[in-house]
Amino acid sequence: LQEINGGVKNGGSTGCMTWESSIVMSLYFALNPDELRGDVIELGSGVGLGGIMSTVAKRFSYGNDLLPYEDDIHVTLTDVNEDVLNMLRRNIDTAAKSFDGAIFEEEKVQIQKLDWFDFLFDESNGSDEISYDTVIASDCAYLNSQIVPLSEAIAKLLRDDGSKMHMFAPYNRAVIYDLVQQLREVKEMDVRVDDIKLSKCRVKQSERDATDVALWRKWGRERKNSCTSTSKFVHIVASHRDRSSNDCESCNHHGSTKMTDID
Repeated sequence: LQEINGGVKNGGSTGCMTWESSIVMSLYFALNPDELRGDVIELGSGVGLGGIMSTVAKRFSYGNDLLPYEDDIHVTLTDVNEDVLNMLRRNIDTAAKSFDGAIFEEEKVQIQKLDWFDFLFDESNGSDEISYDTVIASDCAYLNSQIVPLSEAIAKLLRDDGSKMHMFAPYNRAVIYDLVQQLREVKEMDVRVDDIKLSKCRVKQSERDATDVALWRKWGRERKNSCTSTSKFVHIVASHRDRSSNDCESCNHHGSTKMTDID
């Protein structure tokens, strides 16, 4: 799979390159394929490694056998940047040649331009026509200004019937916890945060640090608030609250005592 040359360092969007959280996400779904179900949408797919490899992991969870019809998935990969979407299409074509081409048939894997800010002006509360069983994302929030539109998109894209959002990010990216608070307190969703440790399959720290500096220079901020390279990640699971239940214990649960090593 290819990234966009120069990427963030040359002023491109964060979707131009692969982030470690996408590796964490794909490994998680390789170990927990049942969590990826039904109609799936990935937010901020970037060049596609996370979404593509998660799809492959799900499809091969039955070995060489095809997924049973009731366990099959339909995946929509999204981003807002046209250059990133074009590279995503190329990477899907490459993946189709590398794996079983049927995995990436058009009716099973689609690409869509999606701007989270559009959901701020959408008066609807979501509907079955535009909602999903599973919403996934990896390291897709960097600025505080993205938190409200991202939470709005998650709430409206996610169905009410036990559907889940799975998001993966470095544990020390502060805005992620702002998102958790927004989902809990404003969107009134049930949210759980678990810790995941990944000490293998990592991008070299020097590459992460150089890109991190470029990001914060681009946004006119000092490096002291940035997210340095880490082997510890968080897995955020969110769902619409069951209004028929008075038990909201899970609303305030943080899985800080639950550490999963997925190496």
